Amino acid sequence: MSAKTYEPQSPETLEGFLDTLTGFDEIAIAKHFDGLDPYTDGEAKPIQVMRALVFVDQRRKGLNDPDARQVALALTIAAVNAYFTDETTEAIDPASMETPSGEGEPAAG
Repeated sequence: MSAKTYEPQSPETLEGFLDTLTGFDEIAIAKHFDGLDPYTDGEAKPIQVMRALVFVDQRRKGLNDPDARQVALALTIAAVNAYFTDETTEAIDPASMETPSGEGEPAAG
């Protein structure tokens, strides 16, 4: 049996999304996640903090707070881990890559 893979649901990285939190988001997280602080609880409760960020993302997509919380809590750990874009999976434009001097250039003649 193979493990199910999940696609990111947000174009933001986890760290990038955390940087977008407003005071209103922080209040909603504390209210709906038993006083959770996404800044100080990250190391001790990383999955809960990620769920709280999923909650905020769902609120921003138009769900009310109880429904957004339900979506976040219903996700599996694997789905939560995959929810935000991984920094290492960003697309690289081959044209922007530098090549060592002289490689790929036609020979002078």
